[in-house]
Amino acid sequence: MSLPFYVDSRCLIPRPETELLVQTVIDHCRSAYFENNPISILDIGTGSGNIAISLARNVPDAQVVALDVSGDALAVAAQNAELNQVASQIIFVEGDVATYSSPEKFDIIVSNPPYVTRQEFNQLAPEISKYEPRIALDGGEDGLYFYKIIGQKAESLLKSTGRLALEVGHQQAELVSQILLTHKFKAINRIHDFNQIERVVLARYDN
Repeated sequence: MSLPFYVDSRCLIPRPETELLVQTVIDHCRSAYFENNPISILDIGTGSGNIAISLARNVPDAQVVALDVSGDALAVAAQNAELNQVASQIIFVEGDVATYSSPEKFDIIVSNPPYVTRQEFNQLAPEISKYEPRIALDGGEDGLYFYKIIGQKAESLLKSTGRLALEVGHQQAELVSQILLTHKFKAINRIHDFNQIERVVLARYDN
């Protein structure tokens, strides 16, 4: 997104594929649906803060809560928010999505959760497995662990007709869509990247 980010071993290195997730949310924020009203966004698993910060920079009316279980990663994210001059738009929260609660509901939830399967993780190149946090990569036995949690938690965190935007791994889009269908999500769109891989799942919550 043409923004500078500091990263080190405390967080995942942002990948180019995540720009599609960010752009999908930006496009939705700029739609007539919001009519220039303030937009509340929850970024689950913020890591370096690249998603939350990119959204704050491109959607001036957005107020973002950036959640991560790692206090170390949040320290990096806070540094990046200052670097990109959007610290006033972002609240950083240390916590586990499985137990997170909020008195306010959100217009949009966005996440690039860990989605590498256990088998894939064991086969990662050393420059990834040794130098990037396992908790930012390991999505459980089938790679879907966090999608199941997010799908369930989103029911209590999203406004009616709110949107959930998720980055997914190769050949996971259909499986993630099926998970969301069990949690009151409809109008599910699967968005392809430049390699024609279904990389983003965007869904509307119907309460």
